[in-house]
Amino acid sequence: MKLHQVVTAILVILLLAAIVRSPLEGRSDAEGGGEPIALALVRASPDSFLGKELEFVVQVHAVPMSWNPFVTRFGSADFRALSVWTDEQALWVSEEFEHPFGPVFARRGTPVEALFAAALPYQRYRMHGRVKECFLGRAWIEVDSATRLSGEVGEGTVLHAGRAVQLMAAQQWKLALEDLERALAGELPARAVTELEELRTACAEALSKSPR
Repeated sequence: MKLHQVVTAILVILLLAAIVRSPLEGRSDAEGGGEPIALALVRASPDSFLGKELEFVVQVHAVPMSWNPFVTRFGSADFRALSVWTDEQALWVSEEFEHPFGPVFARRGTPVEALFAAALPYQRYRMHGRVKECFLGRAWIEVDSATRLSGEVGEGTVLHAGRAVQLMAAQQWKLALEDLERALAGELPARAVTELEELRTACAEALSKSPR
């Protein structure tokens, strides 16, 4: 197998590992007491969590002004929605970025609703809530408390890491390495640091083996 085929295969393996990494890996005790559950598990089997209380970590995707509650209790008259990514999603992978977990909900008139209203994209929160309903193959979660966490995968990290992935696929190792260094700047969650450092290591190894 030729060199470029070997490094391309390594890149693919690392990207897959970033997506399917153990959902509870990469948490730190500083992020709260006890291990939060990975929303990836809830997404995969929502009926298993119906009626259960959950602690989980998310990043804000958007604050939707309207949504379709279908036949659930979560109409806009009584609730505010917050669209979120799971903490396990590698947001620099386009498929992950474009498919957030979906909305979670806070009852209007509560402190959590005020927090939802002021939330900004990419902010990271630890939340407590309960799966009140399962409908259309997903869990509808009412959140009763939320705490802002330090460290987030921000727009700059998404931009630079996403571009690095594209450059690595094109075997532009030096440029990709520069973008990965920029992606790692700032305060990031431990999990994101681990995944980006793995990409950086693979990129540096490929660069060292490429023709000068």
